[in-house]
Amino acid sequence: MAIKELDRFDTSSKRDIPIVVKLLSAIICAVVFSVAGVTALSLKIFSDGMRESTNNDLTKFSQGMDMTLKDWRATLEADVMLLSNRPDISNMVQAKDSFGLNTIINWSNGTLDVELLAFTDAKGSVICGEGVAKGKDISSISSVQSAIRGIAGYSYDEIGDIGYSMIATAPIRNKGKIVGIVVAAYSFTNDFLIDQVQNSYGAECTIFNGSTRVKTTMGENLIGTRLDNAEIEKIVLKDGNEYHGYNEIKGNKYMSVYIPLESSNGVISGMAFIARSMSIVDSVKNHTMKIVIPCAIIVVLLFGFFCYRFVHWLMIRIYNVTNFLKELETGDADLTKRCKLFLRDEIGDLIIHFDLFLDKLQEIMSEVKGTKGELGESGQKLSLGTQDAASAITQIIANIDGIHNQITSQSESVAMTSTSVKDISDNITNLDILVDNQTSGVTEAAAAVKEMIGNIAYVNKSVEKMTESFKLLEENSETGFKKQQLVNERINQIESQSQMLQEANAAISNIAEQTNLL
Repeated sequence: MAIKELDRFDTSSKRDIPIVVKLLSAIICAVVFSVAGVTALSLKIFSDGMRESTNNDLTKFSQGMDMTLKDWRATLEADVMLLSNRPDISNMVQAKDSFGLNTIINWSNGTLDVELLAFTDAKGSVICGEGVAKGKDISSISSVQSAIRGIAGYSYDEIGDIGYSMIATAPIRNKGKIVGIVVAAYSFTNDFLIDQVQNSYGAECTIFNGSTRVKTTMGENLIGTRLDNAEIEKIVLKDGNEYHGYNEIKGNKYMSVYIPLESSNGVISGMAFIARSMSIVDSVKNHTMKIVIPCAIIVVLLFGFFCYRFVHWLMIRIYNVTNFLKELETGDADLTKRCKLFLRDEIGDLIIHFDLFLDKLQEIMSEVKGTKGELGESGQKLSLGTQDAASAITQIIANIDGIHNQITSQSESVAMTSTSVKDISDNITNLDILVDNQTSGVTEAAAAVKEMIGNIAYVNKSVEKMTESFKLLEENSETGFKKQQLVNERINQIESQSQMLQEANAAISNIAEQTNLL
C-alpha cells in the first residue's frame, strides 16, 4: 500500500502524534504485555505445577493411608490368629464359658489395644465381647461369614457400639471342628485415623460407609451426609478403582483421591477420601501473585524509566538536528555553521552526510560568487556589443533598402530588355518572311534587300539600344545584388539571343553579298 505524500506547505493540516510518545507507548506497551504475558504464563505453569504436585502428593498420601490400613489389618489379623490358636480359648468357646472369655478380653485390653474384641459361636452369635452386646448376631458381616466357612479374613462393616470399623475374624477350632469365631476391630468413627492422616499429610480425610460419611476432618456437619457424585460411586464402590480428580463439597472445590475399602472376600462396603482444597492452591497462587505482580510493576516502572531516559536522549539528538535546520531556515543561511556530532551511529551518519552536503553547497556558492564578477564584465561587453550590433543592423537595413531600390531599377531594366528582345524577335520573324519571299524574283529580292537593309538598320539601332541596356543592367547587377541567379540567367539568355541576332545579321550580310553578285 502506497503512503500518501503530504503537502509540506499546508499549515492547516493536523500534526501527528510526536515520535517520543509513539516510541514510549510502543516500548511501554511491549514491556507491559511482555511482563503480563510472562507473569500469566508463569502463574499458569506454577498453578499447573501446583495442581500436578498436589495430585502427586495426594497419590502418595493415598498410598501411605493404604499402607496404614494394611498395617492395621495385619495387626488385627495377627491378634485374631493368636487368640484363635489358643487351646484354652477354644475350650472356653466350645463350653461357652463367658466368664473365662471375659477374663481373656480384660487381658487383651492391656495387651492387644483393640477397640472391639468378641467371641461368637459357630453361627456368629456373640458369646462374650467388649463393644458388642452378648447374644448379638453378627453373622451378616462378610468377614464373619468367611470365618463361619473356616476362612480367616477382614472386612469393613458396622459392628456393635463402635460403628463402621475395620474387622478381622478367624475361626476357632477344637479337634478340627469350628466351634466359634474370634472377632477384633478398629473403629473408623473416632478421630484417630483421620487425625493421623491430616497431621501426617496436611490433607483432609473422610471415611465412607457406602456413600455415607461416617467421619471427616471437614466438619461435624458433614457426618451422615451422602456423596453426591454418581461417577465417583461407580468408579470406586462398583468397579473397585481409585478415583483421582476434582470434586465440589459444600461449594468448595477439592482435588481428591477416593480409595475403595475392599474386604478380603472382594466385597466393597466403603471408601476413604483424601483431598486438598483448591483454595489452598489458590491461596498459594494468590500469595505468589502478591509477590510477583508488585515485582512486575516495579520492573515495568524501572524499564519504563530507563526507556524514557533513552528515548529522551535520542530525541535530544534529533532535536539538535531539527534546531540546526531551523536556524538555517530562519537565519541568513550561514553555510559555515555545522551540526553538533555526539555519536557515530545512524543519526551521526545523518549529521556527517548533511555537513558534507553543506560543504559541497558552500563550495558551489563560492564558485557562484566568483563567477558573478565575470558575468558582470561579460554583461558590459555584451551591452557594448549589442550597441555595435544595433548600429550594424541599422546600416544593414539601409543597405537592404538600397538593394531593394536597385532591384526595383533592375526589374525595370529587365522589363525594357524584354521588350527589346520581343521587338528583335518580331523583326527576325519578319526577316524570315522576307527571306522566304526573296526567291520570287530579283525584283522582289532587290526590293526585299532594300527593305531588309532598312530593317537591318533598324535592327542595328535596336542592337545598340540593347547593348546600352546590357551595360546598364551589368552596372546595376554589379552594384546591386550579385547573387540574383534568375537575373543572371535572363542575361545569359539575352546574350544567347544576341549571338543569334549577330548570326542572323551575318546571314543577312551574306545574302546581301549574294544579291549583289546576282
